Amino acid sequence: MPRVVLLGASVGRDWAFSELPGRVGLEGIVCEFVAHYEFDKRPALDALLARTDGCASVIVLKECAAYFPGIPGAQRAIVDDFVGRCRAAGVVPVLATVAPVVLDRSWSGRLRDLRAVTRGRPRPQDRLRALLAFNDALRLIALEERLPLLDLESALRQDAHDRSLRPELTSGDGLHLNAEAYRRLDAAAASTLTLVLAGDPSPVTAAP
Repeated sequence: MPRVVLLGASVGRDWAFSELPGRVGLEGIVCEFVAHYEFDKRPALDALLARTDGCASVIVLKECAAYFPGIPGAQRAIVDDFVGRCRAAGVVPVLATVAPVVLDRSWSGRLRDLRAVTRGRPRPQDRLRALLAFNDALRLIALEERLPLLDLESALRQDAHDRSLRPELTSGDGLHLNAEAYRRLDAAAASTLTLVLAGDPSPVTAAP
């Protein structure tokens, strides 16, 4: 039975990914979530690939917005290495775009942004700019390497022009997601995994 593993952090944990098949009617597969709370998830990937039983057929790499901004060159190298390790082990790698964050353009939101800067935290617009650049890089990798892409950003953003998180989809902090957001992610995952498990060789991509 194919086993699909989501390798992620807080968004993946709250998604209840192991219950996805029952929620969306994906029969004949097992879904599992493996948590690793750093951008570089290769230690957890190595442990997954070293399993002697219950090995993954598909591994979805899911990064969280909390890890942005980062170092783009280092992030790209980690993704490239993830793809190479999966392929070497005979596992299908799936790249997932990062869920965007809310931009609060009100005066109170701007005040919170200022407080974040004084406390050494990134402003939401800086975080969003960095993660959207990363998402665009993932789309390019998917096209170049003919890889499936689970486009979580497109399922959650305002629209193609305003790529920030829809305010009604946040749990309240502008970063984490609520139940309606996870329902949207369920639909995106069901569509992508159906194609992946059917052996569709084309990358499952969407325009930014």
